[in-house]
Amino acid sequence: MKELLDDVKKTTEEEDLSGDYWIDEKTKTVTLSTDGIKKLEKMLNVENIYKELGYQEIHHIENALKAQAVYHNDKEYIIRDGEVMLVDDNTGRVMP
Repeated sequence: MKELLDDVKKTTEEEDLSGDYWIDEKTKTVTLSTDGIKKLEKMLNVENIYKELGYQEIHHIENALKAQAVYHNDKEYIIRDGEVMLVDDNTGRVMP
């Protein structure tokens, strides 16, 4: 995962779409690029992640990447008693 995190490209519609993944800060989403998918396939030693891994595994990978690249401790989440707790964007309150 660190190899992917090292090659980020924050994009807007006008920018070049290079890098391993793109961050849409407005919607807080992360999308793997073709280069990122190839790098991930090499790291996992699979020919095609979409055929060889199930939907659930790919979902976990994308969520892990999103957690590392988009969310920040003490802003969108906090760690309390060893447990990750989300912070509501509108109220700033910790969600149960």
